[in-house]
Amino acid sequence: MKFQRQALTSAREQAGLSKPKLAQKAGVGVATVYDLENPKSNIEPRPGSVEKIAKALGVDWTVFYAPTFQETASDTPAAS
Repeated sequence: MKFQRQALTSAREQAGLSKPKLAQKAGVGVATVYDLENPKSNIEPRPGSVEKIAKALGVDWTVFYAPTFQETASDTPAAS
């Protein structure tokens, strides 16, 4: 499963936090939050950072991960 950057952005915005405020609340670097939300970034987050961010947002860390289309399609039986 791949880290879903948009899920982080949505959760942060719903919490009413700026990127710097989230970083401060989560105890991670501001650059980490910016990198994780940047759709052009190829950086995969460290599990510990994701857990800290999720806790700061009051959500389960798994909301930031979703199966990719290929993973979902391979789990779906072929139509007959």
